[in-house]
Amino acid sequence: MATQSDYRYTLNAGDKYHFDVVGFKLTEGLSEPFKLELQLSSFDPNVSFSALIDTPVTFTFWLGDKAVRYVNGIVTGFGLGKSGFVRTSYQMVVEPALVRAALQSDSRIFQHQNSEKIIRTLLQNRVDNVDFEPLPSDWEREYCVQYRETDLTFIERLAAEEGWYYYFSHGEESHALHFGHQSTASPILGTLIYNATPAGDRPAANLWQFEYCRKVTTNQHTLRDYTFLNPNYTLEHQQSAVNSDGVSSSSSQHTYENYDYPGRYKRDEQGRPFSR
Repeated sequence: MATQSDYRYTLNAGDKYHFDVVGFKLTEGLSEPFKLELQLSSFDPNVSFSALIDTPVTFTFWLGDKAVRYVNGIVTGFGLGKSGFVRTSYQMVVEPALVRAALQSDSRIFQHQNSEKIIRTLLQNRVDNVDFEPLPSDWEREYCVQYRETDLTFIERLAAEEGWYYYFSHGEESHALHFGHQSTASPILGTLIYNATPAGDRPAANLWQFEYCRKVTTNQHTLRDYTFLNPNYTLEHQQSAVNSDGVSSSSSQHTYENYDYPGRYKRDEQGRPFSR
């Protein structure tokens, strides 16, 4: 049976420096970069900041002698804490290589390329491992403009238009960026035990805090456009949200519609993903 003492955490920051993990906070979510905040301790009071910033590190969760999870990323922040007679405390922030795209902004035009190719160009030399779940309709954009926005903002805007979301997976020495457009593309987490009154040791990891809520929101999205090639054709696409019972919200008592014109597309295969 696992006990509290079976859990431990380590940080691999290379061969030159050794740190003990005093505390940590990991924040993750869909379509947002993760953030790992570490409280560290070291016998070395003269750790070089420049040697660590923008370099890869790996944080490991251990259960006994088994590594149960890795968090790999680059060091985006490093700070010095208090120094004692023997040890010195440090603070470190670890984020995905994707955040490098938030450090550069530009204005440029991409012509005759699909969204995947545009995003891969933006991630070149920044993110090594990236893959995309194929879209039902992989159409080529006649032109696509990035205007006075960071590369990350532009990437997230393109992904949202196509119906992509992104998440990360981690290994012992690297992490990967994944773009998907269906829930089936995401990894299955399995069953998690909820323990509302945690106390003492537990045989397995469990969830001790859970919040559930519902709120009113837009439940229908409609786009319409016009093409001179076929002026009598209604280029309209509509998408309704589906509730937890699998029933379309368009049949509910209230419909809150987000309508937009022009929809910025000239063909049906372009407009369908925009309305998702």
